[in-house]
Amino acid sequence: MTFTWPVIGSFNIAYGETSALFGILFIGTSVALAMGWELLTLSIYGFFAGLVLLLIGVRFINLGLTPMSLRVGVAFILVGLGGVFSAPTLYFKKNRLL
Repeated sequence: MTFTWPVIGSFNIAYGETSALFGILFIGTSVALAMGWELLTLSIYGFFAGLVLLLIGVRFINLGLTPMSLRVGVAFILVGLGGVFSAPTLYFKKNRLL
């Protein structure tokens, strides 16, 4: 996605670059789980990736980039919240409430 632009217009950045971002996160998580490493470092990476998705979701809604911009924006925001809450969830994993 960095060298080619297969999707029309500004959707390359919104969909393609975030797909690469979360693909790297998933590969790192699978390696960390296979090796038995701590996941806190990856959750920090996921926190910042979630912030990026929150911003993209808000901009989709504000700019009306698609005919269903509210649905697309809310989807990006929900996925971003999952990334943002990954770091606190792993940090407080000893808490019985979580």
